[in-house]
Amino acid sequence: MNRIGDVPEIQLISSQLRELQKTGAIQAWEAPCTRILTRRSAALYFITAMSEEMEALIWDTLKVHEGFGYQLNQYPDISSLKWCITFNNDPANS
Repeated sequence: MNRIGDVPEIQLISSQLRELQKTGAIQAWEAPCTRILTRRSAALYFITAMSEEMEALIWDTLKVHEGFGYQLNQYPDISSLKWCITFNNDPANS
């Protein structure tokens, strides 16, 4: 069982998002509340890509994770970034 805030899968995804930001694919990203989670499927990540072309690179990088999905951000009270990314097998996600 994972300790609260110490979930290797969440840390791996956050690391990949940091790398995508360093390479210029992501303009900004956020992962609110990940310090209090115990599983990846509960995490919400928000991103804004540098361009629409970069979105394909981001999706290709993250699709290796089980349950990967994304949709336009429908949580403006949580984040103002364009996309919401989840890893929970929700059929509503792309």
